[in-house]
Amino acid sequence: MKLLFLSTTVLAYALAQPQMIPPDQGMMLDHTGTLRPVTGMAQTFTTGDAVQTGVLSASCAKSLCVIRTADSNPPGPALISIERDSALLYFLSTRQFARLRGGQLTMLDWSVAGEVLALRGEHIVVKRDGEVRVVTPAGAVLASLPPETTAALLLQGLTIYSTPDALVLSRPDGSESRFDVSGVTSLTQIGERYVQVTTANSIYALRIEAGKEQIALLPGVRP
Repeated sequence: MKLLFLSTTVLAYALAQPQMIPPDQGMMLDHTGTLRPVTGMAQTFTTGDAVQTGVLSASCAKSLCVIRTADSNPPGPALISIERDSALLYFLSTRQFARLRGGQLTMLDWSVAGEVLALRGEHIVVKRDGEVRVVTPAGAVLASLPPETTAALLLQGLTIYSTPDALVLSRPDGSESRFDVSGVTSLTQIGERYVQVTTANSIYALRIEAGKEQIALLPGVRP
């Protein structure tokens, strides 16, 4: 694994994808703010030694893992969406959007009223006036989610969201997979096949491949 320091704001990892058993699934962030590799599948998941500590936010895809550490500027966590070799970020403390591409971070002149829950491209999930909608930076409404949505994640052809007592994986054809997981506080991408589902006491890995959807507890990650 090659570690590239981009700035005090973000770090990026180039993740190799060797053919191996057990497969390398990506990176997860535990309750202590430690970034760890995840290997194995379903009930045989293993989390490895710390790669980075003091991490506030992380998102990992096939070739890129973007994280924010405690000494980042602006301070605080961020929502991170990875698309191929670039990433879109939303800094929660300053309510600013930025794009990371080619090692350069560029601030975007976007302004969205309400609580931003997720983003991908020009699709932004925002909670405002008792409603949760998917909007563009210009304010056009593209879709709606249940008003009780607590966390969300937008991926290619996939919307994942949580309510107080359930986790829902929704596809453009209208099909849904529902899981009885309550108290979800955040949804982040671990790698190409899995999403991290975090609650106050547990962390799960949600498999997102069509027809293979399942959820499993990640080991050794309780606070």
